[in-house]
Amino acid sequence: QKMNFGFSSGKTKKTGPSKKWTEREIEQKIKEFDKRIEEAKEREGDVEVRDCTLDKAEWIKDEARDFPLAERIFREAYKQSGGASKKMEILFEIILMNLEKNDLDALKKDVTTCKQLVEDGADWDKRNKLKIFEGVYCMLIRDFKSASDLFL
Repeated sequence: QKMNFGFSSGKTKKTGPSKKWTEREIEQKIKEFDKRIEEAKEREGDVEVRDCTLDKAEWIKDEARDFPLAERIFREAYKQSGGASKKMEILFEIILMNLEKNDLDALKKDVTTCKQLVEDGADWDKRNKLKIFEGVYCMLIRDFKSASDLFL
């Protein structure tokens, strides 16, 4: 089953794992990602290392459904990123996980960080997506006036 959230550069997002993974398969897959990351560190640049780290985080989020581990790895990739727009893309993935977990404190913190990144020069596309996340956050805390202003 696939759903297009429209938050990740036109990619279609899956709403669940593609199969039932065993612990052993998950560990093996994580080792494969770690090997790819190490190879990228040895042979390629920082952007490729970050991209491999992001691939690992997305797989752990989507397939293994281990949100705490995925969040730690997304935050590693965040630290490896330079531009405000790429950092916001990573934070949007974290925000989606926090929405699914209904973690309002983490949601507020990451939305605030995104607002600062907008000030640092994120593109219009990221600004618009942030308004949606901020509006959803406002609805969750029952601030419907602010949410309606953001959605207009």
